[in-house]
Amino acid sequence: APQAQHLVGCIATSKAACDLILCLLLPQASNHVKRKLKSRLQTRKLDAHLTEQFSTGRLYACIASRPGQAGRCDGYILEGKELEFYLKKLQKKKSGGKA
Repeated sequence: APQAQHLVGCIATSKAACDLILCLLLPQASNHVKRKLKSRLQTRKLDAHLTEQFSTGRLYACIASRPGQAGRCDGYILEGKELEFYLKKLQKKKSGGKA
C-alpha cells in the first residue's frame, strides 16, 4: 500500500534504515530516484507530536466516508495545527470528564 510505504519512509531516519526501505519497497526504481528519495529520507524532520504518536503506535487521522459507500473510507493523518487543535480538544474532554 502506498500509505504504508510513506509512513515507513517517515519513520526511517538512519542510513541503514533508508537503504533497507529503498531496497525492499522500490526494487524496480532507477538509481536516480533511489538517490533522490534517500536524500529526502535523511533530511526529513517530523513534528514532535507525530514522533510521539509513532512511538506509541497510534496515529490521529481524519476519516471520511460517503453515504452508500460500504466497506470503503478515505482520510488523512492529522499533522501541524490541525493535530494540535484536536489534541487540545481531547485533553479538555479527558480533564472535564474526570472532574
